[in-house]
Amino acid sequence: MTRATYRTLRTSFIVFAPISACLFMLLPHLIAAEPQPEPPTLASNRVMVLYTDAIKHAKQAAITDIDTSISPSEPKKTELANRAQLAARATWNERLATRFASATLHVSTIAHGIDEVEISARSTAEFDEIITAIENQSGVFGTILDYQTKAFMESNDEYQHLQWHFHDPVGGIDLQKAWDIALKGSFRHTLTPVNVAVIDSGILPHVDLSSQVVEGIDFVSNPIIGRDGNGRDLDPTDPGDYLTPSFCGQGVPATDTPSSWHGTVVSGIIAASINNGEGVSGIAPNARIVPIRVMGPCGGSMLDALEGLLWAAGEPLAGIPNNPNPVGVANLSLGVSGLACTAEIQSLIDTAVNRGVTVVVATGNEGANADQVVPTSCDHVIAVAAASASGKVTDYSNLGSVVDLLAPGGSPQNPIDSDEGILSTSNNGQQAAGQEDYIIGYAGTSVAAPHVTGVIALMLGLNPTLTPAQVEKHLIASAIKPTERCDKCGAGRLSASGAVKRVAGSSDLGLLIILSLVIILRSTLGSRSPSPRISSY
Repeated sequence: MTRATYRTLRTSFIVFAPISACLFMLLPHLIAAEPQPEPPTLASNRVMVLYTDAIKHAKQAAITDIDTSISPSEPKKTELANRAQLAARATWNERLATRFASATLHVSTIAHGIDEVEISARSTAEFDEIITAIENQSGVFGTILDYQTKAFMESNDEYQHLQWHFHDPVGGIDLQKAWDIALKGSFRHTLTPVNVAVIDSGILPHVDLSSQVVEGIDFVSNPIIGRDGNGRDLDPTDPGDYLTPSFCGQGVPATDTPSSWHGTVVSGIIAASINNGEGVSGIAPNARIVPIRVMGPCGGSMLDALEGLLWAAGEPLAGIPNNPNPVGVANLSLGVSGLACTAEIQSLIDTAVNRGVTVVVATGNEGANADQVVPTSCDHVIAVAAASASGKVTDYSNLGSVVDLLAPGGSPQNPIDSDEGILSTSNNGQQAAGQEDYIIGYAGTSVAAPHVTGVIALMLGLNPTLTPAQVEKHLIASAIKPTERCDKCGAGRLSASGAVKRVAGSSDLGLLIILSLVIILRSTLGSRSPSPRISSY
């Protein structure tokens, strides 16, 4: 069922809400309350301000009015556009300074049509008033608050050298057959390289990833979360997200928590070297990981993650070198629970998608409604929930109308379910990095999402011209339908072989059509009557 259909159903529900309320009061013993995620927490006092199309048009008008006889160079256009943006925001900034004299607003431009405001207010109420005032100013499309993100993965200490999630006939993704199709039966066969953004906690050196990683970036803006002595830089190395008691707040966590090496685990599922005699296999031998660090202890910043996605897509950002390796697919195994997608957040997602990036996101692990998770609830993303080795949805996975696919997530933390966790690259350091390692003690939608990301890299390796919409269409059409009814599980479980076969088949069909046209053209040219000429007898 499409998302548009679900929206229609939700609208119908609102219309009949009073009737539904009466039924709920009459039949409370038949209704089980759905777990709801905790409300989101602000990560900082930063706010992203997005301008309307009217402002963008005004920028163009300003460029045109300066000299109608000369077409400005691109650097000049950029300079004039930035100048127009500065002028546009000056009006509301001045008004707010007068209205909220005790507050401090530090404004900076991060991209065309996007400003970032750091607000120092006396109280939460005043902070909220300033946000409302900004949103009400002429020319402002809206704002995005900087909510705290968290990784969607659970772990335990169990370790087994098994990759059931790739090859098991019941719960796996049928990767062997996908390799046979994509690689034509040989690991020596090459596919088109595909850059894959892993927007996560960074990455560590690992023998199984050394040839698969290209230049990345550290987008963590908070030095405390960054734990590397500075803010943003060009080094995406993961320094560890270990926690001591109460590091994230009173009683959170209650005990010491070791580093997760989350980004390294996610990267290994996608792109660990295949057939090299070392450790594990990743899904896509053609994937080139672009590590974008946005997470640290206690989670991360939503604005950092969104800006990291824009950078991954090749969008120019102020004060930051352009990405030398724009990506074809981005993996976000993180999110904000208790928040639905807004028009402002959607506009940034659309910016990346319009640049050709397929965005894959995890749904979260609260066993709650995925419709209240960002960026899961945004349109034009591929939202991935978790399935166990039995092929059924796990008890912890968030589900909802926005879910597109299920993929292996494992559930070793469930004492009733004997599933193993997901095996991938890791590190044995409890705090700082130790020795490179492999571990199977991971589970969650965080490790489900990169299964889909890896398969997309295979698909793009076969056909780099696929659009994000086409990628999603192939994945959904090839999904394995659930054996039991699950209205909130999307199209079904990921089938690597099914998706790759559809792409390979469409590519072969295109080649066949081209060859057929060539043959027809040649036949037509060859059947023409020869030009008349004078012959001797």
